[in-house]
Amino acid sequence: MKKNPTLFKSAILCLTLFCATLTINASVVTGTIGNVGGAYGIDFNNDGTAEFYIRDAGFDVTHTNSMLMFTWSQNGNNIWTNGNLDTGGWDDIVPLTAGTSIGANGNWEAQGDAYIVNYYDETLFPAGDSYIGFRITINGNTHYGWAKVNISGSSSTGYQVQWLHCAYESAPNTAITAGSTGVGIRDNEESILIYPNPTTDVVYLNAELQDVHQVFVYDMSGRMVNVPAILEGETAKLDFSALQGGLYVVQFGQRATTIIKR
Repeated sequence: MKKNPTLFKSAILCLTLFCATLTINASVVTGTIGNVGGAYGIDFNNDGTAEFYIRDAGFDVTHTNSMLMFTWSQNGNNIWTNGNLDTGGWDDIVPLTAGTSIGANGNWEAQGDAYIVNYYDETLFPAGDSYIGFRITINGNTHYGWAKVNISGSSSTGYQVQWLHCAYESAPNTAITAGSTGVGIRDNEESILIYPNPTTDVVYLNAELQDVHQVFVYDMSGRMVNVPAILEGETAKLDFSALQGGLYVVQFGQRATTIIKR
C-alpha cells in the first residue's frame, strides 16, 4: 500500500484534536500486573516502570504476594490503608468493594510498605475478590487507581493473593470507581470505542465505517503499516499481532487515535 503523506498529516492533526477531547472526557486506562522492569509489580501507565512492587510477606508462615512496596513521598504514591502512624494500622491495606469511589477521600497513610496480612498472620480481607485503592503520581500529577485481588488460604497454611487486574483514571485529581474497566477510549460526541488499549494482538474499532478501507495505521515515523482488518457488523477487527511493540496511529475517516502495542 502506497504511503500518503497528506493522509498522515491529517492523522496527526486529528490525533491532536482527539487528545484534546480525551483531556476533557476522563478515561480509565488498564495497567499491567506482572514482571515489570525485572521485578513483580504494578505498572499503572504502562511505561515499563512499576509504581508499586508486590512481594511475599513472611511472619510465622509465608503469605504469597501479600505485601506492597513503593517509594514514598509526601502526597505521592500511596495505598488506601486502615489507620495512621499515631493510631496504628497505617500499613494495613483496606479491602474495598466494587463501586467504591477512590479519590481524595481515601486514607492515604502507608509510608513505603503496606500489607494484606498483618503481623499476627491475620488477613483483613475476606476470602475471594476484593479491591485495593491507589494514589499514583504520573508526570507530577496525582491520579487514582484500583487493583483487584483474590484471597485464599489461612493463617496456619499461609494466605495466597492473586493479583487479577488494575486500572487508573487518566484525568488528574479525578476519582475512579473500584472495578471500572479500561476497555478503551470513548469519544462521547461521536460514540467511538477502541479496545483493548494497550493490546497484544487484536483491536476492535467501533465507529461509523462503511468498510475497512477507511482505516489506516501508521507507526510513529509516519510509515503506513500493514494491519489486516475485517469488518464485523459495525465493528472493525484490526490484527496488530505481527507488529513490534510501540505506539501506532489509527486513522478512520476524519478522526485518529493511538494504540499501544505490547
